[in-house]
Amino acid sequence: MVTMEEMVEDYSPPSKLYIVTIGIILILSGIVRFYGLDTESMWLDELTSLWAINGDSWEGAMSNWLSMVGMGTWLMYFWKSFVGDSDFALRSISAISGIILVFLVAEFCRRHNDEKAAIMASSMISISHLAILYSQEFRPYMFTTTFLWIALILIR
Repeated sequence: MVTMEEMVEDYSPPSKLYIVTIGIILILSGIVRFYGLDTESMWLDELTSLWAINGDSWEGAMSNWLSMVGMGTWLMYFWKSFVGDSDFALRSISAISGIILVFLVAEFCRRHNDEKAAIMASSMISISHLAILYSQEFRPYMFTTTFLWIALILIR
């Protein structure tokens, strides 16, 4: 069993080169995730998500069959209330989650391996075709994945 003191002793702050490199990766991740975010019309699954959150209250959004995604419909309901209902605004929740996920993967790898592994892993997920596609949809895939990685970091 590892004690809290041992965990604090093992922590080392990131180097300046690492911070700059991850910053560049995050900027590029943002560009590829937001580029053309509203060029295609919404497809059926996205429209189903929009239908699910179009109720009068968050309770209504959580009471239909789409509530199986957990707090996804709740989060999407409040996101729509906050940013509006344009395609770009709605899909931006996934794009932002995708960028956060790149950072979380980097930080997880840095803490449990080293900075080189973190840079490689975050680079791979930042240009992953499926990660980019999921970051451009109004579906709960990307922010659910982001919450899972937050849980992994907190568990470790």
